[in-house]
Amino acid sequence: MLSFSISNKSVSELRELSQKAAKKQSEISQMDQAELDYIHRQAFISMIGASTRIENAILTDSEVDWLDTVLTKDSRTTAFEDRRDFIENKLSKDRARSIEEVA
Repeated sequence: MLSFSISNKSVSELRELSQKAAKKQSEISQMDQAELDYIHRQAFISMIGASTRIENAILTDSEVDWLDTVLTKDSRTTAFEDRRDFIENKLSKDRARSIEEVA
């Protein structure tokens, strides 16, 4: 059986972290829905961009945002194939793998 004890310093740091988290949650709960939607959208785009860059994709967050906007207008699973030529003409040909990754 493992046993350990948490130091007073750790307890104090955890308490401080909990208070900061509660303060931030309170601030977030006071934001209007448009602000929350904007933050959610930016986090979504950033997450997709970061995920694709891990796999050596080279689209910027702005390009990911544009691509997502183009694809979600149709909101169909065939949207990428239907708009492939338009998308690839807007973004350089060497980014084809990145485009497919985002789509």
